[in-house]
Amino acid sequence: MLALAVGLTGCSNRFPTAEVSGKVTLDGKPLSGATVMFVPERGVAAAGTLQPDGTFRLISGRPGNGAVIGSHKVAVMPADPLKAHFPAKYQNAETSGFSVEVRAGKNSFEFDLPSDEGQQKR
Repeated sequence: MLALAVGLTGCSNRFPTAEVSGKVTLDGKPLSGATVMFVPERGVAAAGTLQPDGTFRLISGRPGNGAVIGSHKVAVMPADPLKAHFPAKYQNAETSGFSVEVRAGKNSFEFDLPSDEGQQKR
């Protein structure tokens, strides 16, 4: 998280960016109280806070600039990892299983995280 904070505040983004928004759900219901992070193959990561309805808008350096154009791995990190109510694998971009391609223009992505309970019900 420290590297992300430094990247978001002190580093100029020399890679082109695009607007990115979307929604994160847990077992089909809006997830809030977490941050979604897009980690690009190159360039600065982008992050956005999940709103009560599960929606987010990414920033990577200054408000409104979105995410670096290109391939990203995605993580969803709870505000308090000790109280996370979804599997820990989603908190790491390498293990979440989510990847996306950000293209020029407006991008919208939806992610549904199955909880441990949700997986047992299926």
